[in-house]
Amino acid sequence: MEERFPPPPHTNGRQHDSGGGSGGSDHREASLELAPVPNPDSPEHAFASDTYVVQIPKDQIYRVPPPENALIVKRHRKPTEPKKRSFCCSSCCCWLFLAIIVIVLVVGILAIVSSVFLKLKNPNFHVDHFVVKDLTKSHDKNTKLVYDVKLKVENPNTYSSFTYKQGGAVSLAFKQKAIATGKFVAFDQDRKTSKAVDIVLKGSNTALPKEMQKSLRSKKTKNHLTFALHVDAPARRKIGIIKGSSSRFVASCQFTVDKLGKDARVLSQKCQTERKDS
Repeated sequence: MEERFPPPPHTNGRQHDSGGGSGGSDHREASLELAPVPNPDSPEHAFASDTYVVQIPKDQIYRVPPPENALIVKRHRKPTEPKKRSFCCSSCCCWLFLAIIVIVLVVGILAIVSSVFLKLKNPNFHVDHFVVKDLTKSHDKNTKLVYDVKLKVENPNTYSSFTYKQGGAVSLAFKQKAIATGKFVAFDQDRKTSKAVDIVLKGSNTALPKEMQKSLRSKKTKNHLTFALHVDAPARRKIGIIKGSSSRFVASCQFTVDKLGKDARVLSQKCQTERKDS
C-alpha cells in the first residue's frame, strides 16, 4: 500500500521575497517538494518503496500542447495511407469500368459481324433478252449461229459488294446438248444494285436440233423452246474494307422463249446460284 506524506504547511506553490527589490513585488517560483524518504528498515517501507510525491503549482501547468503534439494529432486525423488506398481503389474502378466497356464493344462488333456474315447472299442471275442471229452464208454447209444473251446480275446484299474477274465462262445447251459457248465479262458491283451484262455466245459447228431449225426457218410461227444457260463467274466479295477470298458463283437458268429471232421473248425462267470456293 502506497503512503503519501503531506507537504510542510508553508509549501503552497508561492514564495515571498522578504528582501529588497524594485517595488517589493512577489516573484513566483516553481518549487518541487520531495516527500521525506522513510527508513528502509521501518515496516512502512515494505509498502511504499521509492515512492515520491511531486507537487507543481497550478499556474505552472501548461494547458496548450507543444507544436510537436499538434503535428502528431494532425497526422492521426489525416493519415496518408487511406489516401493511397482510395486512389488505388479509384484507379481499380476505372480500369474495371474500361474493361467492361471494351468487352461490350467487342461483343457488339462480333454480333454485328456475325449477323452480317450469316445474312450473306449469293448474286442472282436472270435472262432478260435472248436473240439468235444466223450468220450462215449460202455456200456454207454448216450453220453458224450467234446468240446474244442479256443477263441481269443482281446483288441482294446490304453490306457486301462483288468484284467479278476475268476468266468466267458461259455455255448454252438445248435438250442437254451444248450448242454455244462464251465468256463472262469482268465488272464491279456495289451492294443492293443490279447490272445488265451482254454475253455473246458463238454456236458450235454441229448440226442443230430439228426444233431449232424449224423455228429459224419459220419466223412467223411461234415454237416454244427451252434452253439451259450455265454461268461460271469468279468473283471476290468485299465487306467495307474487308476483302474476302476468291470464290466461283455458278448459276444455272432454265428459260423458255416463244421463238428464235429478233422479236423473241422470254416467257418463263428459273435460276439458282451456288457458291464454290476456289
